[in-house]
Amino acid sequence: MSNNANDPPWKISSKGACWCWYEEITDQELLSILKPEDGCKIEYNGYEYSVKVNDNGTIPVFRKQMTNVSNSHNTRSSKKIILERELSRYDRSSRRIVDIKLVPLDKIHDVLKNEDWEISEYNPVYEIKGEVVVVLVNRQGGTTITGEASR
Repeated sequence: MSNNANDPPWKISSKGACWCWYEEITDQELLSILKPEDGCKIEYNGYEYSVKVNDNGTIPVFRKQMTNVSNSHNTRSSKKIILERELSRYDRSSRRIVDIKLVPLDKIHDVLKNEDWEISEYNPVYEIKGEVVVVLVNRQGGTTITGEASR
């Protein structure tokens, strides 16, 4: 198995990526597990396949020969890593932090009543000058990051 254009319908792009149109794939088993959804990634027969849906509705499928897939544990780990990478990419691109607030632990419930605020996913609790504070983030649209310390 190799990534070359001699394996129809696969082509090599000017940047060296091996790809074809979703509609051109003839392997029925591959088609049954490869979904035509943007960001879909699977491993099949020693290759990693990924799907991209373009704005005009065309669906290119990219394939990359996998390395070190000698046992099923490695394959499961690879799938988990791919899924985690895709989920983190989705979260960062769709929910940008626009405001940060440090709130004393005893006042956290009052602030969380406002649905725009949520507890940070990363290191949410700190001790500052002997007081426990919780990091809250506002992820409602926008492009700037500002900071505010509340008491």
